[in-house]
Amino acid sequence: MSCRLPATTAPSTTSWTESAGQPLRSDTLSALVQELGVPTPDARAAAIRQHALELPAPIVATALGYHQVTTARLAAEAGTTWANYAAGRNA
Repeated sequence: MSCRLPATTAPSTTSWTESAGQPLRSDTLSALVQELGVPTPDARAAAIRQHALELPAPIVATALGYHQVTTARLAAEAGTTWANYAAGRNA
C-alpha cells in the first residue's frame, strides 16, 4: 500500500518528514523556513541583492519576475549599479 498523496493534493502539514517525496508548495516552504527562524522577506531581499552583485538589476528583475525599480533599489543597497557591472565586464 502506497503512502504517497495524489499529485493534485498538496501536503497540509508543516513537518519536513511528513511531506517526504512530495514537492513543496511555496507557502508550505515559507512556513517551514519561518519555523526555523529565518525571516523570509529579509532572506528574499538578501538573495536578490546577491544576484544584483553578479548581474544587472534589469536582468534579475526579468528573471525573477520583480519590477526593475525594486531590483535597482536592492542593487543600490548592495552597493552596486548597472554602471559597475558594465565597467567590470569590459575590464
